[in-house]
Amino acid sequence: MVVIANVSPLAREAVVHAAPRIRFTDSLVAEAMARGLAHSPTFRWVVRRLNASDLVVYIERRPVTGRASGITQFVGGTSQTRYLRIVLDANAPDHGMVGLLGHELRHALEVADAPWVVDQHTYSVLYRVIGTASCPAPRWCFDTTAAVSAGRRVFKEVASAGRRSRDLAATEE
Repeated sequence: MVVIANVSPLAREAVVHAAPRIRFTDSLVAEAMARGLAHSPTFRWVVRRLNASDLVVYIERRPVTGRASGITQFVGGTSQTRYLRIVLDANAPDHGMVGLLGHELRHALEVADAPWVVDQHTYSVLYRVIGTASCPAPRWCFDTTAAVSAGRRVFKEVASAGRRSRDLAATEE
């Protein structure tokens, strides 16, 4: 079930139809999805690719307790569908949250592009091959150049769209 509270009707429609394989119940995640889809070609590309995959991605949000961050976890799978969970530490659907979501969705795409990832072990193998450790044992976090780059591009695209909107509003006054 997708709950989209503070998003315009047009954005609500776009999120529901543009991202059927990405699921969430949080209104701030819905707003971040809408902003990413509306303002970032990179974000739209990642979502389109995920929609064409066998993944279902569930997104949760928790209030930030420190520096904003996110994680992507392999949950499980069947012969037809694999499931991931993304958890975002974020308080507001600003440019940073949209960039973070783009980063984590790019990790999901890395899994989508590796059909041999079917359990926790093969998920770990994938990131030991394509990733760089970003936190030490026993937690073992990995990051990839592709996800970092995607998150930065999404952030810049959304921020740029915000500046263009403000500039347009200023010229109309």
